Amino acid sequence: MSKKGKLKVKGRKYAFGCQILRLEKKCFDWVCAGSVVTDVDDGYEVTDTQIRHKHHIVKSIYFKRPYDYAKNFLFALTEFLSNIVSFFRVLVLNLLIPAVIVGIILMVLTPEKVGMIIGIYAGVYGGLIALSLLLAGLGYLWRKVFKLREKTDQIQFANGYAAWSDYDDDNSTEYDYV
Repeated sequence: MSKKGKLKVKGRKYAFGCQILRLEKKCFDWVCAGSVVTDVDDGYEVTDTQIRHKHHIVKSIYFKRPYDYAKNFLFALTEFLSNIVSFFRVLVLNLLIPAVIVGIILMVLTPEKVGMIIGIYAGVYGGLIALSLLLAGLGYLWRKVFKLREKTDQIQFANGYAAWSDYDDDNSTEYDYV
């Protein structure tokens, strides 16, 4: 078996919705290279009555793909747009907790407007999920129509590496990461 080629690795922080992120990346032929959950120490907070240890959790997921992955314009454009939509989807989801707090405060003042705000927020988030899935489907379609995996296998083989379709998904460290 030939040696494995250089891989590009991208990391992404997330709070929720990891399954959608995995699906998006899989449609663009990225393979999950693992995930890390880190407990970040924020120090201590001292008040008059107590000392409280503060910390927060950071979740990251990593994806890999050959550095010389074959692309065409439509695939690259769709992947670029998917990354932008994915960024905003994660941003909107991370703003959910502050939106709920504001909604509770507004509910005391004007209950009928809270329903409208929740509807708008749910509509925006639902639209971003739908757009994410649409772009992921387009990425998968372009990958299949233009046979990008087969072209990548040819590029890998021409450079003396194992074909991308022969790589196992074992998260091993024998790859040359770039």
